[in-house]
Amino acid sequence: MYDATSSDVFTSPTRRLPRRRFLSLAVGSSAMVLLTACGSSAPAPAATKPAEAPKPTPAPAAPPAAASPAAAASPAAGASPAPSGSPAAAASPATSGSPAPKPAAEAKPQAPAVKPTMSKVRVLFNVPQDPTFVPDLSAYQRMKDEFGVECDVQEITGADASIKALIAGQAEFALSTLASGILAVGQSQAIKAAVPAAHAPYFTMVVTNDITDWKQLAGKRIGITATSDSSYYTTLLQLRKNGVDPNSIEWVTVRGVPARVDAMKAGKIDVSQVTVGAALELIKDPKFKRFAEIGKDFPNLLFSAYWVTNKMIQEHPTVIQAFAESLMQEHRNAQDKTKYMTNGKKFFEGKIDEATLSQSYDILKEMNIWDPNAARWKNEAGGEFTARTLAEFEAVEKYVPFDQWATTQFSDAARGRLGEYKA
Repeated sequence: MYDATSSDVFTSPTRRLPRRRFLSLAVGSSAMVLLTACGSSAPAPAATKPAEAPKPTPAPAAPPAAASPAAAASPAAGASPAPSGSPAAAASPATSGSPAPKPAAEAKPQAPAVKPTMSKVRVLFNVPQDPTFVPDLSAYQRMKDEFGVECDVQEITGADASIKALIAGQAEFALSTLASGILAVGQSQAIKAAVPAAHAPYFTMVVTNDITDWKQLAGKRIGITATSDSSYYTTLLQLRKNGVDPNSIEWVTVRGVPARVDAMKAGKIDVSQVTVGAALELIKDPKFKRFAEIGKDFPNLLFSAYWVTNKMIQEHPTVIQAFAESLMQEHRNAQDKTKYMTNGKKFFEGKIDEATLSQSYDILKEMNIWDPNAARWKNEAGGEFTARTLAEFEAVEKYVPFDQWATTQFSDAARGRLGEYKA
């Protein structure tokens, strides 16, 4: 593997160490180094099936707060009695000469509004400004408007760098794809995926126009952020699925989607996983085309989440809860294209034209990356499949059961407060 451009990669000698040691390098590093992603130049590993591990016991959902008993409250003066056939009337039928039964009091919401214990949080956002993340950007704004919590969003390149910075205490939330976080948990780091983000992979593989089938990828230059990054393991999954030997690939380290777009345009790589907005930009040039989408090839693969430390879960659960509710609300808003376009135009005015934003939405909606109920966050076809698949293809060191690297506490509670979404 070689580096496409010296400006796109981290040139520290630590790049040459095996990827499985990357977190041991991070904890004692300075802030400057931690916020600089370090990619591994190790060759693609051969897939090895992990030993079968026992399935984790599902964590119980957080119960909703009980509503006040209806029968215990009296109606306000002038209130109308319960109509015939209503639950109140049926429970206490009137007899001849007796007063009319009192109506039931209106039930209170299932739970009180969340009152966060912090007024500002740092969020590491390790993805480019792309139409994929309109709900995330909207959720940051909702956190301030609805819960009074300001999100200090700090952009960073690479899922591994995001996880390292979280461990070092440089943020409260780190958006990252799952392999880097699971790898850290497997190495006894006290972090968890607390709020699900993209529920399906959002990458599109773009190739040069001369490539017409999977076999022709052999010998091609494929750009990746690092061998611990989703740009690598998503490609690896697709190669294996389509009978292409990963050892036949010339893996080129190019950190981040924008850098890979530039490398494609400059002719330094032939293939790359990129976000939908970046793909639409690339294919404006007839030299390139969309070739495959990992979310369609592996629809049960969970993809990204907001990671937090275990200490954050213990000390500030209300902050995480507010964020879980904010993002779930915005995933629901994203089901409506009109709402999505309104928000998207606000965030990307002057950067992404309306036609590209609209086309991006159609592709992303088909990918099913925004789950309005977070229903796939923990089930046999989601969390466990993801954990086992990442271990099988050596994107992580070993299989780690879902409940050791993720929690459904906050998504379950958000669903309980907001109710089930129905289209």
